Amino acid sequence: ATLRLPSHYEMRSGLRYLGERVFVEVGAELFYLPDASPRSWSLRGVSVVDQSGLDQTFTDVGALVSERSHLALRGAVDYEALAGYLWVTGGYAYQSPVQSRNRQNPGYARLGGHTLAVGLETAYEDFTVSLGYAHRLERSRSVAAEASAQAVENPFGAGSASANAGNYKQSADQLGFAVELTFD
Repeated sequence: ATLRLPSHYEMRSGLRYLGERVFVEVGAELFYLPDASPRSWSLRGVSVVDQSGLDQTFTDVGALVSERSHLALRGAVDYEALAGYLWVTGGYAYQSPVQSRNRQNPGYARLGGHTLAVGLETAYEDFTVSLGYAHRLERSRSVAAEASAQAVENPFGAGSASANAGNYKQSADQLGFAVELTFD
């Protein structure tokens, strides 16, 4: 089986201000997909046999992976709370949905959304310890069966059904911890 996906282009940009006790960073990312038309698997030598023994050969099946052009914006501020010892970081990110509403599917649900983050970093002699937490705010989407562009095809000619109708919700919590040891 084969599935051909189009090439995409990414453009990233950013700015950084480095002060004595404050660092500010902002960034943007654009993911451009010139052809976001629906894809399908091309199949060779595949047939389906039902319980009655009816044999049906088919040559393609719709692919559920469906991306479109999207963007992301990020920003962070680092503040040196205790000179030479403790840094505090706050961050924000936004990503637009990777899929259009009518192509949303359970196996590749990338709804985008807003993320807030906070972190601490401390250093002592040759050790640096970092701790961070990020929370992606819950985002939800509903897809009605009549608005669906994803279908499950019945190979025996009995029609098709919506493959992605339903409600989608997504949120995430991430915790990061790092210990860095420097050798001279």
